[in-house]
Amino acid sequence: MLLGEDSVPATAAPVAGATDSRGPVLLRSITARNWAVYRRLALELPAHDPDRPIVLIGGRNGSGKTSLLSAIVFALFGRLAIRDIFTQDRTLAQRFAYRQTIEAVFHRPARDGGETVMSLTLRFDTTDGPLEVERRWYFGDDGKFVEDDEEIMLRIGDDMDLLSVPPDTVPSTYYQEEIARRLFPPGLAPFLFFDGEQVDRLGGRHLTDQLRAGVDGLIGAPYLRQVIADLRDYARDRGREANPVRGESSDAVEAETAALERRESEVGGVLTAVESAVTQLRARRDLIIAELGRLTGDTFANLQDLLEQQRRTEAEEARARVALAGFAAEELPLHLVGRHLRARLSLRLGEEERARTTSAADSDSGLERFLDAFAAEVPALTAEVHDLVVARVRSAWSRWLTPDPLAGEMRHHYLEGRPRTALRLRLDEADRRVRERASQVLEELARCERARADLSRRIAEQRGSSERRELLQIELQSVSEALEAEERVRRDVDRELEHLRRVLGPKREAIRDQRERLASALPSLGRADRATELATGLERALQLAADEYTQHLSATVTRTYRQLAHKNLIHQIEVLHDGGLRVADRGGRRIENLDASAGERHVFAISLLAAVAEVGGMSLPVIMDTPLGRLDREHRENILAYCAARRGQTLLLSHAEEVGGRYLEQIDARIAARFLIEHEPGIDGPGESRLIEGYFARAGAS
Repeated sequence: MLLGEDSVPATAAPVAGATDSRGPVLLRSITARNWAVYRRLALELPAHDPDRPIVLIGGRNGSGKTSLLSAIVFALFGRLAIRDIFTQDRTLAQRFAYRQTIEAVFHRPARDGGETVMSLTLRFDTTDGPLEVERRWYFGDDGKFVEDDEEIMLRIGDDMDLLSVPPDTVPSTYYQEEIARRLFPPGLAPFLFFDGEQVDRLGGRHLTDQLRAGVDGLIGAPYLRQVIADLRDYARDRGREANPVRGESSDAVEAETAALERRESEVGGVLTAVESAVTQLRARRDLIIAELGRLTGDTFANLQDLLEQQRRTEAEEARARVALAGFAAEELPLHLVGRHLRARLSLRLGEEERARTTSAADSDSGLERFLDAFAAEVPALTAEVHDLVVARVRSAWSRWLTPDPLAGEMRHHYLEGRPRTALRLRLDEADRRVRERASQVLEELARCERARADLSRRIAEQRGSSERRELLQIELQSVSEALEAEERVRRDVDRELEHLRRVLGPKREAIRDQRERLASALPSLGRADRATELATGLERALQLAADEYTQHLSATVTRTYRQLAHKNLIHQIEVLHDGGLRVADRGGRRIENLDASAGERHVFAISLLAAVAEVGGMSLPVIMDTPLGRLDREHRENILAYCAARRGQTLLLSHAEEVGGRYLEQIDARIAARFLIEHEPGIDGPGESRLIEGYFARAGAS
């Protein structure tokens, strides 16, 4: 699952304004081994040119475009690519979901061939120099993955030296924080990397977590909240030091209250995470059920029909090959003797026929005169005797007849009448017969081979749908179990939080009274109060910064949306403090719950992306996977115009019908490089893809 509704909040973003100082981040290369449909992948991107910021990568549906996008996300964020909604004592369900995802994307032919390592490597250019992120997953001989068998490494500088980890620090945690600091936090990822399905989610009603995480990342909220928590801890510690007159009982009350407050904060955080998890798990469950509904039905019947067509085609191809062999045995020997020799033989047969015909005509005339004279002799013979004698005379005459002048050279005397005529005809028409029959047989054979190849491809695609359905059923069971577990946890957490609040109320009131009495006399307690005031001021500043950014973000996303959309229904988009949205028409009526078209959702998502990037003043790579598939002409042109106007690095993953023809011409002058994903379907698996330079020979959009 790509970063989207399931993304984690930004955990290591700088404070507001610090993003500008980091400068641009540029993706330079992607390397993959055994990832999804890629056995081996090495993509080198050109040096960034603001006048040509677009890299166009083409690929047909199912060829591996989304796998390429997911490779970037998982290489950067690993387990964080699936929302980490579980605390340290409740990691079983989350680890199961992540393990299941990693096992599913392990390249099946590589696994079946005994390979046990899957890896991804990304290289970036930053203002601090080159940065390389490498992540590896190790599998057992049975293809199973254990979460502990994951390795992440960061290399920096021109020499790609491994970034050293401070003592007493977990390497994976440190490297993940460095990725957020040097590149960007996970909370901004949904606005940089997304596919068509995720665009629908961004353009729909489940935006609260993403927008809150995005605003938090822009203003450095996680850091500020940590500072506020530290100041309040400091205030509590100084208060205890400056309160010796309260005695042990007061210290015990404050310690107990502090412990209860910490627990209240922890439980409140758990409740927020669990509620978000429940919402997301329900949404994911609904999506799985919907997709399963589309994949079920007559899939098996279609597959059986394709297999039957394949058997018929193979039988036709076998008959064509038999016909080719018969043709070769019948026609080719005569054809191979050569045209000159055939012509000479035909001429000789004609001469012999003419000589035989002439000689026979002369002799037949004499025979008839002889038979006429014989019939005139008296006494006359009976009719039966006469006929017998005439027949014998004719037979003897034929044998006795003196041959014509060529008789001594009569080479083909064994041929008489029709066989001789048929042979001459075959000799004269040998070339034509070979051309016509060869063309017919070879065309039939080629047709059968094309049909068989097409059926093999369609059978592989049909079997892929069956495998997808099985994976979805497994995931549905996992999501349902996780949802049930989260519902139980939410009920328990609700009860615990209510109990804590009832207990803490009186204790907080008592402590507040004591601090008011002692504040004027105890300098340490005064410092504690100043720390509390500073924490409160930072909270107000954080709220003001959030207000400013949400206002700016609201104005920017409204302006961008109205530029890209070709309808005037939406007049104002307001981003709320909690990440929610308020959408209004020109009359001020709320319309955020209206069902939007696919084009409107896409335009809305692009508007959010542009607004977050503009408000933060960032220059980060943007990667879009098939963002135009279901859009009408005007929406496509508007979004492509936005992409072409960007000066930051933009990767477009598109199929032939999406960016081609007039749409390709629209952005052609802004394209720095073109690549094409070629996919070879597997007989019993997902097949294999590779990346080459170029684009579709003829893109279909017009």
